[in-house]
Amino acid sequence: MGIGQYQRRKGRPAMALDKRLLKQLKDKDPKVRRKAIVALADSRDMAALGPLEQVASSDPEQKLRDLAVRAQNHLKEQVARKEKPAEPEPAHSSSAAAPKVSEKEAARAKGYMDEALSYYIAKDLSKATSSLSKALRVNPALKNESYFLSLAGDVLNADPEEAVRILLDSNRRGEFVNTSRKSQKQKKKDEHYGKTAELSWSAVFFDLGIFSAVTAVITFLMPLVFVQMINQTIAYQMGLSPEQMEQASLILPQEIVSLNEAVATIGIPIFLIVAVITAVTSAISMLIQGGAIHLVATKLLGGVGTMPYMMCQILPFYSMTSLILFVWWCIAMGMLAIGAGIIGALCMAPMALAGFYILFKVAGKIGAAYDFGSAKGCLSLILASVLLSLISSLPGILAWNYISSQLTEMMLASM
Repeated sequence: MGIGQYQRRKGRPAMALDKRLLKQLKDKDPKVRRKAIVALADSRDMAALGPLEQVASSDPEQKLRDLAVRAQNHLKEQVARKEKPAEPEPAHSSSAAAPKVSEKEAARAKGYMDEALSYYIAKDLSKATSSLSKALRVNPALKNESYFLSLAGDVLNADPEEAVRILLDSNRRGEFVNTSRKSQKQKKKDEHYGKTAELSWSAVFFDLGIFSAVTAVITFLMPLVFVQMINQTIAYQMGLSPEQMEQASLILPQEIVSLNEAVATIGIPIFLIVAVITAVTSAISMLIQGGAIHLVATKLLGGVGTMPYMMCQILPFYSMTSLILFVWWCIAMGMLAIGAGIIGALCMAPMALAGFYILFKVAGKIGAAYDFGSAKGCLSLILASVLLSLISSLPGILAWNYISSQLTEMMLASM
């Protein structure tokens, strides 16, 4: 039996590979490309395998590449059925004749079937089942069409007749949809966890080493840059006349001058020691914070993922933003040193907002790491900070309670 005969047996006319679909595969809009992939998968034309294979290897969207791979498999399965001998169509009595359906309803039903095929290729069986149910409600005659029966059997993994009975029975259909959703959700969790498990602690310590090095360099350079820039500013302002000083956009307060003199008296070895200590303590703090975030995300908020994967998402971001903020601070200080005080002050303004940007970006990365969204990522950060605050204050609370109890006993004993 040829492909054309197969297509007619499935209830659809034979069709040549539509050149418009090939053009749509290269469209800038991912939605247009997705529709073209689904249409080619539904074409039952082996010539569509080539374009689908090209999409699977070159489309910029990972989801569409995966969809193209599944579309190829679906197309092969559909075409392979042509090798099976055609079963005779059951004879229908006049009483069982299919009800008449308007062209508008037939078009709606076809849209639902195309939607079901798209979901089936994407392995979302619950949504595919819902779409098939809608198609059957709009056009009851579909239960007598071979193409619908074949697709329903594939989606529900049952004989075509049994699949129709499931679609018509709301209880059985609901059970299948719920089971499919749970299975898909668990599969998604397993796939995400498998992805996060690929990164080990060696990758974490590598990123942590870079973060520590960046922290050490910034800690060492910041006081040196501060002293140099303030000295330049003082020298610049000393060269101004009284009239020019009155018109200066920014005059250094005495507190800044005193601080600059104090910092200038500290030697470079002290700066090095402070930089190393700061880098080590920052690394330890990041590990402790990461542990608290992981505990909250997995135990309290139901996230799925590993701590190494999460740490490898946030550590490079912290390193990069620290460098950017330091360079930006140097630019602001440079503006101040050359007398452009207003520009320097304007440069400082975005740094005040940078904290909110960093918070939301880190929350998003945590949400992606545990596959539960930015909102829960932000909540993980907040709850982890609260947890660490409670833990850090616990020794003080215990000590205070112990001292209070001892003082109370001493006062009672003296009475």
